[in-house]
Amino acid sequence: VKVPSIAMTKVDDIYIGSMRTARGVNCTDFLDSFGDIYINHGGHAGAAGFSLTAQNFEKFQQKIAGLVQDLKLGADEDQTVDIDAELTAQYVNDDLMKIVDMFEPYGNENPELIFMTQRARIAGAQILGKGERQHLKLYLEIGSQKWPALWWDQAGRYKTEFNEGDLVDVAYNFQRNTFNGHEGRQLVIVDCRHS
Repeated sequence: VKVPSIAMTKVDDIYIGSMRTARGVNCTDFLDSFGDIYINHGGHAGAAGFSLTAQNFEKFQQKIAGLVQDLKLGADEDQTVDIDAELTAQYVNDDLMKIVDMFEPYGNENPELIFMTQRARIAGAQILGKGERQHLKLYLEIGSQKWPALWWDQAGRYKTEFNEGDLVDVAYNFQRNTFNGHEGRQLVIVDCRHS
């Protein structure tokens, strides 16, 4: 679930903070509501920064606790995925990278293209990472090709929701993967559901 976030660090007697938005919260409006407790602050609707003295830190904490209770969040963007194109198996090939490259550079105002393919078969899986953050690498058969497909932070879903042999409808980004001097292609899963 995406929510607005604030990260802070203390340097001597000064707290320096950074805010990033989610779900319709305007960063500058949110920070403006704290009044004059800052040394300085600024930014835009999507991201902002600020600094305050250590003596104002407790005031900041109290104010933020009150504001969070009344904060109205918009819909969680994770609930829906905007698909740019649905591709049948014949179009999922290395030439797709040429199309992806034409839309660069990607960023907040130009998000990566999201493709969707139905009835891909899970041909295998691998768990990546250690500790709490474990990722799932699926091998998806799409037509006659087998594609590596990374699914960040979703290792727990393998063998509970998804198994080898399952047919899935998958939304994904198409990306380069460079490792040990070898460049390949991979899918990065945005969402995956049973067909």
